[in-house]
Amino acid sequence: MQTDGIGRRGRAWLGFSGNLMASWYGLLRLDVGHVTQLSFVAALAVTDLLRPLVRDKADLAIKWPNDILYKNQKLCGILVQSEPTEVEGYLGIVVGIGLNVAAAPELEAYATAALKHVVLTPEDFDPLLLLEDLSVYFDQRLKLWQEAGFGHVAQDWLEQAYGRDHLIEAEDASGPITGKLQGLDQYGALKIMGASGVVHHFSGGEIAYKAI
Repeated sequence: MQTDGIGRRGRAWLGFSGNLMASWYGLLRLDVGHVTQLSFVAALAVTDLLRPLVRDKADLAIKWPNDILYKNQKLCGILVQSEPTEVEGYLGIVVGIGLNVAAAPELEAYATAALKHVVLTPEDFDPLLLLEDLSVYFDQRLKLWQEAGFGHVAQDWLEQAYGRDHLIEAEDASGPITGKLQGLDQYGALKIMGASGVVHHFSGGEIAYKAI
C-alpha cells in the first residue's frame, strides 16, 4: 500500500493494497529533453503485459502522455523523473508505474478500472508476479529503444494511441489547436494536424477528445 505517492504535476497519489506500484531506476546517457521518451517505452511494456489478460484487447489504449486506459477507464499511470548524477553525460532516471490490480481509486476527472474486473477469467493477481513479468517486458522495450531509437517506439505507441479516431481540441501558450493525431515528436510532444495541413507540436496544456 502506498500512502505518500506522487502523481503528475506533483499531485498526491494513494495506492491501494493489492495494486502494483513499482519504480525502475537506471543511469542512462540521455539528453534531458529526451527523458519523456521513457514514458512511452514504459507504456508499451505495460500494454505488452496487459494485452494477453484483458477481455477486449482492442479496448486497451495509451492516452497521452502517461495513462493506460481500458474501455476509456484509467487502468495504469506512469511518471518519469530525472536527476543529475556524478557520472558525466548520464542522468538518473526513475520510471514509476502504478497499475490498478485489485482496486481502482475514485477520481473526479475520469473513470477508473481495476485489472481484476476486466480480465478474461476473474482471478486474484499477485502484484509481485505481475512485476516479474512487467520487468521482462520493460527490459525488452528498453533494449529496442536503445538499439533502434525512438522512431520505433513512437510508431508502436501510435498504433495503440487513444484518440486516433477522435478530433483533438488542445490549447497551449500559443493558442487553440484543433486537428487529428499524427503521432509523437522526439520530445514526446503530440503531433496534431490541423485542417490546413499544418502539424502542431503540443507538449502541455488543456486537451479534449471529440468523436468525429
